[in-house]
Amino acid sequence: MNIHKNARLTPHSRAALVRRVLDEGQTPKAVATAFGVCERTVRKRDSRFQAEGAAGLAERPARRLARGRRPGPVVPERRRHDDHSAPHCPASRRRRRRDQPEIARESRWS
Repeated sequence: MNIHKNARLTPHSRAALVRRVLDEGQTPKAVATAFGVCERTVRKRDSRFQAEGAAGLAERPARRLARGRRPGPVVPERRRHDDHSAPHCPASRRRRRRDQPEIARESRWS
């Protein structure tokens, strides 16, 4: 994997980091200060090394691996209210696409 120029830790420096914690007995806080990373990073790298060995020091992708889409929650079908089917309801008039004079005659406004 390509290491960018601003990377704080390369696989080689991660091994040195873990060696300082495990072999030399330095505290994670002191090692973090020396390497210019946070203490959480030191603890994370140490636990990965103890769990996976040298493979735990390798680069990992920053984004999640692509997975298939999960089906979404079941959404109930939208109910139509009885009052929207009445001819005097504005929503039913819009659905029928009538022109303004016809709507005015139907609603007795003119």
